[in-house]
Amino acid sequence: MMHGPATTWTPAPVDSLDPFGRTPDAADILAIRVAGQPLALRMAQVGGVLALSDHRRVVRLPAADPALLGVVAIRGVVTPIFSLSALLGLPGPRTHLWFTWVEGRNPVAYAFDAVDGRGWLGPEALRTAGTPTHPLLGGAALYAGTARPLLNLSDGILACRARAAALDTTRSDAHRVPFAA
Repeated sequence: MMHGPATTWTPAPVDSLDPFGRTPDAADILAIRVAGQPLALRMAQVGGVLALSDHRRVVRLPAADPALLGVVAIRGVVTPIFSLSALLGLPGPRTHLWFTWVEGRNPVAYAFDAVDGRGWLGPEALRTAGTPTHPLLGGAALYAGTARPLLNLSDGILACRARAAALDTTRSDAHRVPFAA
């Protein structure tokens, strides 16, 4: 486990001549905890992972959605940050010590509680699920002997937009914030 405010992880490319023996079909996986639950995410889907050591980094906003923690500046871009535990409907403590983000035209950040580790997993350690139980989940990753639901953060952006659109209908036009597709 990594500690300290300077910890930053970014996706690493897989080289066919990789000195660690990783194959081109291996997936770079980050094992995390959300409200005490073990989960995993593909590093190829995210712009990086940062520690939230200074909680003033998240600017709180009044919001109808309890999953929206506020906004955070990532590489100079003001980005909405959501609680993964709230989005997933998981009870329990929400410490939000880490966050990851999906880059793009409308970036979205996701806060979570802990990092358990990072590793390269071959296709035999990744499974696809039939019908996902949640729009943010899809498949599983076998990491350190534990099957972890695999977060699909690309689809998570769509889920966050749908939540925002549903909540936005309760506000007057004067308070609407555009959320482009």
